Amino acid sequence: MASIFLSYAREDRRRTEQLARGLEAAGHEVWWDRHVHAGLRFSKEIDAALRRADLVVVLWSKSSVDSAWVQDEAAAGRDSSRLVPVLLDRVEPPLGFRQYQVVDLTGRRGDSTAIHRLVAAVAEKLGGTAAPRQEKPPYLRLPQRRLWQATAALLLIVAAAGIALDVLRSGGAEAGPASLAVLPFKNMSAGEPYFAEGVAEEISDQLAREPQFRVAGRTSAALFKDAADLRDVGRRLHVAYVLEGSVRSAGNEVRVNVALVDTRQGMQLWAQDFRGSLNDIFAIQDSIGQQVANHVRKELVREALPGTMKTSGEVYSLYVTARSLLENREAGKIAAAVDLLKRAVKLDPNYAPAWAQLALAMQLDKYYGHANEPNYGPSLEQQLRVAEHAIALAPKLGEAHAIAGLFLLGNAAADADQIRRGRQELEQAVKLDPNDATAWYWLSDQRMIELDFDGALEAIRHTASIDPFFVFSERLPFLAWDMGNRDEAVQFLDNRIKNHPDLYIREWAQAQLALLHNDWSGAYRHVKAARDVAPPDARVDVESRMAPILANLGLFEEASRYAPAFYIEMKQGKVPSTMGEVLNKWSVHPLEFWLHDTEEPRLVPRVLVNGGNTRALLMLYDRAFSSPENMTQRYSKIEFVDLAPMLAIAMQQAGRTDEARRTLALADRLVDSAIHRGRTPVGIQVIYSRLWATLGRKELAVQTLQRAVAQGWRPADGEMQKVTDEPGYRSIRTDPRLLRIDAIIGGDVARERRELLAAGA
Repeated sequence: MASIFLSYAREDRRRTEQLARGLEAAGHEVWWDRHVHAGLRFSKEIDAALRRADLVVVLWSKSSVDSAWVQDEAAAGRDSSRLVPVLLDRVEPPLGFRQYQVVDLTGRRGDSTAIHRLVAAVAEKLGGTAAPRQEKPPYLRLPQRRLWQATAALLLIVAAAGIALDVLRSGGAEAGPASLAVLPFKNMSAGEPYFAEGVAEEISDQLAREPQFRVAGRTSAALFKDAADLRDVGRRLHVAYVLEGSVRSAGNEVRVNVALVDTRQGMQLWAQDFRGSLNDIFAIQDSIGQQVANHVRKELVREALPGTMKTSGEVYSLYVTARSLLENREAGKIAAAVDLLKRAVKLDPNYAPAWAQLALAMQLDKYYGHANEPNYGPSLEQQLRVAEHAIALAPKLGEAHAIAGLFLLGNAAADADQIRRGRQELEQAVKLDPNDATAWYWLSDQRMIELDFDGALEAIRHTASIDPFFVFSERLPFLAWDMGNRDEAVQFLDNRIKNHPDLYIREWAQAQLALLHNDWSGAYRHVKAARDVAPPDARVDVESRMAPILANLGLFEEASRYAPAFYIEMKQGKVPSTMGEVLNKWSVHPLEFWLHDTEEPRLVPRVLVNGGNTRALLMLYDRAFSSPENMTQRYSKIEFVDLAPMLAIAMQQAGRTDEARRTLALADRLVDSAIHRGRTPVGIQVIYSRLWATLGRKELAVQTLQRAVAQGWRPADGEMQKVTDEPGYRSIRTDPRLLRIDAIIGGDVARERRELLAAGA
């Protein structure tokens, strides 16, 4: 018997089902998109079924002749000589299919004559006659209705038992938000997948705004886009349901196939095919959201955002494609996204989401594509105006507030009022959209800068709970560990080690866990293992993490394989031979030195001060900032506190004694305010200790450092490996207690170096 693929229009579903039953009764295996197996990929199975079918039966009707999807499926059958065309209505088949003899079923609605004609046509196409119906064994000879009733009763008993077991296991029915992951939709059209993935992101965001759902972050969900077993996805993402699907577009027509799977049982709860024009996309999204809610027994709140939040299909297509292009932060894709978003806002100047994404895209284009071109593109102020325009159009659009906050806080020339407003914008963003993992991260970053460590931890917890595999969620374990929440840190990393789909990320999480325990040799082995299994475009980044571990263990020759000589010399405490050339580069754009996102801004001042080259440090300071107060406005406050002792030493040596005192006093006030605000991470306590030693509070400085060492603190990259080499401890470097601390750290380093060399570095 044959395997038959049925191609039809959704409006003809009832007639299709009748014909399918007739073909099955004749002994054929019939596939149509109602028969998707539980837990499998919806779009992938459709294509696979079309490829493996012996015949493609196409049902031409008033609805299907204009459908690009039916035409595509018919073309696949025609081009492989497997086509059996059937006429349901009195219409002409599309061009390219009119020369084929059709099975005329017009006027017949699934009666026995129609089914007999179709079965005969299939048999003729196969080169034989219709097969006689096989006799069933006596124990299966139930009347069809009774057989259906018996099967249904059995299924109800099994389902009831499963539900009861779930309730017993959990102690009750799911009362809280339903946990859900929306996987990137498959692209079933020619070309790139960005539109399909963008549609999935929009549906994910829509559901995430509903308090009835806890939706996994987009970054984490995207890692499982090719997963075969959705039960495994549920286990790794800790979600009860997965929504997957596919998108096919042709001209102005769009078709979205979606399926909702219960990951605990691996059962498909619902699947549907939505078709319409691009202008229908918002109705399709709303319908999908409502169907998901119905099948997990939740009601949607449906609080519409004020402002222009809907647009034409063409503008929507440009917007979601651009948004998806921005995800990978690749220069070429970001530039393409900027062009698409500019077209979108030109076509619809009132569509707020496109304006918000355009503001972000312009900033990303400058940062990733033209970092060495200071005058490229619109200024930060101009980008801010674009974000503010989005807010004016839609005051409750959270992402617009988040982007505006990012720009306000990222402006090196911002005054105190702008910084305050930037913080308020981020606070407003997470209030309007509490499921925006990126906005929570930006807020955590700002709270860290302002020495609000409890607030920073609370914000990064939100990021990690929404999107646990998001790269910026990695701040959580280190901050939680330093704040004394060690079980939380271990639990986060343990989840990555067990559940992240990428082996190299699992190895990196193992390395992070080892670093928390000061197991540097173990950390190196795991980073090296991560390098060996990393994709090619990630290998350089992973290798850059190997150098600091080796250098911190005194293995400078080995570290030089992965880092420039400039860095290795500084780690040895030397002023690099090329320092003059590097300082020249930084003097042209001095803020690049202070805002550089590597450890250099922390390591260079220590090397310069210890090497007696304080004039070079002051040159970098003077060209970037007009005063200590100005530095705290344009720079991280905690970094300012860290650098204050070194700046004060340099200022004193240059005869700028009053400015040195002001610098230390300002840092002291910031520390006092932070201490009264809440807890302080262990590593930050050491920074305070160095400041207090410089201010002459020697006993407080030593006791604070001793407590930190007892709690597991060890020098990090960017710090001197001996505490007595730290400029801030100059006044107490002969204190026996500091010498004992150096001995403790030196013993740890020697032990880890031996272990690493024994294992083979």
